[in-house]
Amino acid sequence: MISGDNSPVNLPVNLPVNLPVKLSKLDQSIVSMMKENDRITYDLLAQQLSRTRETIRVHISSLISQGIITRIGADKNGYWQVN
Repeated sequence: MISGDNSPVNLPVNLPVNLPVKLSKLDQSIVSMMKENDRITYDLLAQQLSRTRETIRVHISSLISQGIITRIGADKNGYWQVN
């Protein structure tokens, strides 16, 4: 570190930039439906998308882990926030 320089040490030169996340058509449909109805349920998503509840659960878990959606509040009276 150079005297008087307050830059961080040991940072990689090529830091990743916020790259767009590629979503599957099912993920896009889930996000779109959550934008329209932030209180939509797993069961309603499964019914409207002709998928099983478990398939919807797996995709929602992935969307949450990627930071695309967030659950606000409790399961019964909360809502979905699309980030």
